[in-house]
Amino acid sequence: MIDLTGERFGRLVVIQRAPNKRPKRTRWQCRCDCGAYTTVDGSALRTANTRSCGCLHDELARQHGATLNLTHGHTSGGNSRTYTSWSSMHERCRRHPRYVGRITVCERWDSFEHFLADMGERPTGLTLDRIDNDGNYTPTNCRWATHSEQQRNRRALRVTLEHTCECAICGATFTARNRHAKYCSRSCRYEQARRTYALLDRSRHG
Repeated sequence: MIDLTGERFGRLVVIQRAPNKRPKRTRWQCRCDCGAYTTVDGSALRTANTRSCGCLHDELARQHGATLNLTHGHTSGGNSRTYTSWSSMHERCRRHPRYVGRITVCERWDSFEHFLADMGERPTGLTLDRIDNDGNYTPTNCRWATHSEQQRNRRALRVTLEHTCECAICGATFTARNRHAKYCSRSCRYEQARRTYALLDRSRHG
């Protein structure tokens, strides 16, 4: 692992290592030039996908606001579906606990014009979806998808997160999200508890 402490990435300066949320995803606590603190994946820093705490996007959005209205008409008379998807994407990455420091938006998509050029207008009945749920918002990892397509995508991710374990009581193999799971069923957990209590009772009565 490369120590990034003290390194600058855009507006962010790395302060210290932060706890990992997932294996092999090194995270760092950073201080932004605006004074805010944020936690970011090391890969997002090195690839320049994250360059600030979110303040840079806000500034660019304000700068683009007037020209967006004139050039595309996506904010006149209320935001269009496409503009809403773009704005919500940035909002999730800045504020949602499951996204902050883990999922980022590529630098190109700080601009709504670039997002529109890459993705096109949002079709009726579709929303923005990441093909790889562990990947960032980039032109190659995003698509317009139906609700059912997104649900299948999430189910596929859940399957990949399951681990094969062996029950400590009956020896049966089973799948679980926790790779350290020890019991395949409630009855086996009860059996373990019964054995523990019996052991304690014997030790008390010597």
